[in-house]
Amino acid sequence: MADSLLTLSATQSAYLRYHSTETVVISVLNDVIRDADEGKVACLVLLDLSSTFDRPTGDHDILLPVLNRRLLVEGSTLDWFRSYLNNRTQVFRANQSESAALPISCSVPQGSVLGQVEFIPYSQDVFIIFDTHGITHHIFADDKQLFASGATS
Repeated sequence: MADSLLTLSATQSAYLRYHSTETVVISVLNDVIRDADEGKVACLVLLDLSSTFDRPTGDHDILLPVLNRRLLVEGSTLDWFRSYLNNRTQVFRANQSESAALPISCSVPQGSVLGQVEFIPYSQDVFIIFDTHGITHHIFADDKQLFASGATS
């Protein structure tokens, strides 16, 4: 399934063969140096969604339609994802104390290999906005680099 993620964004460097953090660094550095050589002013914004795969960032009511629309997951496969995500609970433990079980309506089970597969298409729609406004972007997992430049006055 990781190879199918390539079709989602040409700027995604995580989870793809021959792509790494170096791919992102080289791409971003190249953009900055190229624009500096052309006398342009550059703005780089780095967005880091720390621990995204273990935090409540992916609402299930949004995620399931995204899996259907982006990856064409449907029928019994979509039902499997729905059953995997729904009716889960979480318990918090500290020292000898434990909370009551709380329902989870977002994110995926901690340590789940599916976290990355589900998060990438979930966050892809933002790149349409970047493209519409001419903002260069590159992604590595849950980290996004936004780059824009322009001529000095």
